[in-house]
Amino acid sequence: RKSVTTEDMATRCMVGVASCIALISVFGGYIFPLSSPSKAAEKFHPSERMRAWMYSEYGEPKDVLQLRTVPRPLAGPKEVIVKVKATSVNAGDVHLITGKPYIIRLMAGLSPSGVVGYDLAGVVFEIGENVTELAVGDGVYGQAREFGGIGDSGFAEFAVVPVENLVRKPDSISFEEAASVPVAGATAFEALHNDLNVTALDKRVLINGASGGVGTYSVQIAKALGAQHVTAVCSGPKADISRNLGADAVIDYNKRDFTVLEQGEDLYDAIADLVTNHPLSHIKRILTDKGRFVSMSKKPMGNWFGIFAHMFNILYAHTTGPQSFGMCMSLPKRENLLALNELVEKGKVRPVIDRKYSFLEIPDALEYLQEGHASGKVVVSMTGKGK
Repeated sequence: RKSVTTEDMATRCMVGVASCIALISVFGGYIFPLSSPSKAAEKFHPSERMRAWMYSEYGEPKDVLQLRTVPRPLAGPKEVIVKVKATSVNAGDVHLITGKPYIIRLMAGLSPSGVVGYDLAGVVFEIGENVTELAVGDGVYGQAREFGGIGDSGFAEFAVVPVENLVRKPDSISFEEAASVPVAGATAFEALHNDLNVTALDKRVLINGASGGVGTYSVQIAKALGAQHVTAVCSGPKADISRNLGADAVIDYNKRDFTVLEQGEDLYDAIADLVTNHPLSHIKRILTDKGRFVSMSKKPMGNWFGIFAHMFNILYAHTTGPQSFGMCMSLPKRENLLALNELVEKGKVRPVIDRKYSFLEIPDALEYLQEGHASGKVVVSMTGKGK
């Protein structure tokens, strides 16, 4: 193990702070996610209208979200109009609506964009110029354009979506199940496949926060990538969910600290952390010398500078030992969605739905998600009622 002097630590601290600022500036918009270089919808039908959930000030979803009637967007080049059948809610939606942590307001502006809702599944209603990958009537799912304008939202009856953001929906899953995949599933895939590079060579992998939307996908993806033994950390009542998804062992966080190994337990090759509830110094002691750790948490960590402190801690951990520490940036990547879709088609990954709400109940769905007790994804059907 490396020997670190006080002088080395001071130097690394200064480098870490500078790196944190740089990372926030360059990648900050993708952490939640917030921004995109893509342009918003530009054309609208002269007479057709649709309903969409929008907001014009930051606040709690039930206080600021309004159901409005707005023009239906038209498809531009390499875009399609999706008639939305289902959507789902994510932590990023809540952060964007509330404007917390406050760095979101620095990046998004004092005046909110007005639209939110990234996940969607539905039927291709109209195609724009140069679209050959899809046809009218195709069942699809994917991610709406980030940080766009009217028409760029899964929380609406129609959405204009870049064709590269969509894949065909397998017949084996419903629209509600498909709508739960894009953000949560692709985040889990990015972390397990691209960041941690989990393979069959990994004897032990741990998922902290295994029963939520991203967590349920993470357990399955770790097994699909070949991990020999996957440990899921969740509450006792949710243990059966993790086991049914393929977890080889389950740790009830109410009964045991997973950063303290029991006698005979081996160190972990890789850890995906969705909760951020243990010091990284404790994480280090349960990782092998070549172990990898990635933080996937989107918890606010305080409304002011918590994210800076978290990024600094990860940078410091990464530079003061042999192990690898990093953060999952959740960049939308078509290759991730395609790979994930293949796993779904083969039955190696299946969506887990905790509750289903109707389109008119989207503020309720967001409120339930904020409580932090969902086991799997919280989805919204454009028709019918749920729960």
